[in-house]
Amino acid sequence: MGVETHKVEIVPVVLEKHPDAEKLSIVRVYNFTVVVNTEDWKDVTKAAYVQPDSVMPDTPEYRFLKETGNIRKEREHILSVQSEQVQGEWIPVTEEERQKRLAALEAKVDKNTKYLRITVKKLRGVISMGMLLPCPEGAEIGDDVAERLGITHYVEPIEEEKQQSRRHQGDDVAPAPQ
Repeated sequence: MGVETHKVEIVPVVLEKHPDAEKLSIVRVYNFTVVVNTEDWKDVTKAAYVQPDSVMPDTPEYRFLKETGNIRKEREHILSVQSEQVQGEWIPVTEEERQKRLAALEAKVDKNTKYLRITVKKLRGVISMGMLLPCPEGAEIGDDVAERLGITHYVEPIEEEKQQSRRHQGDDVAPAPQ
């Protein structure tokens, strides 16, 4: 869908059993499937459908989108490590050092906006085209709530912006050997 047709529309929620996961369900939105956590949506009748290529606002309620598997593993490691080897000697990790590392990790998560863009994902063998959000108060089926929720449409950067963001321009690389 193009920017001019981009919507976050209120849609009916009817749960269907996921073929490969007990805790997940499928909601059909038009010709698309959206995979959801069954427990979160079992008594819900309508939701806001967020299409792929939508960009969520960078607010605390959507911070979970920035939490990648690597971030979770890194946090778990920071919390579990008791000592580390420095110059061949095992040194205990102090609580102060642990908090410092956690703060640095959280700052890294806060800076990351890449994952605020909604994409198509395969969840336990079923393609999920977008996501559902709780229906805002007073919204009815068919309403467009994109502006109210602060959700925008992803616009691909122009080539000039892409060139400026490249890490390696190549001018610091030696010429190829003859």
